[in-house]
Amino acid sequence: MYQTINKCDFHDAFLRMGRKDNFSYEGLNHLYDYLIDMEESDNPESNHAGYELDVIALCCEYAEDDVYNVLKEYDLESIDELEEKTMIVWHDQENAIVLYQQF
Repeated sequence: MYQTINKCDFHDAFLRMGRKDNFSYEGLNHLYDYLIDMEESDNPESNHAGYELDVIALCCEYAEDDVYNVLKEYDLESIDELEEKTMIVWHDQENAIVLYQQF
């Protein structure tokens, strides 16, 4: 059985699981959009969702942090080098925040 959720439901799922502080409001919006895009590109002819929402798994797979902390943690020189190593879901250049797939 599939259930379609919107961004509000997505945010609520993180709140219910006690994970509201893992991502910013804007970061969760970008993660939701990214997952929807991935789902649609994987199965463009489907009229129902094919992704099982697992909040804990998403918190393990993706992270949002200050760019400089991420570069230091992975011993990288630049955001371009990070992008070569993993998927960057969202990068807020003005506030130096990045949402990325952990590796």
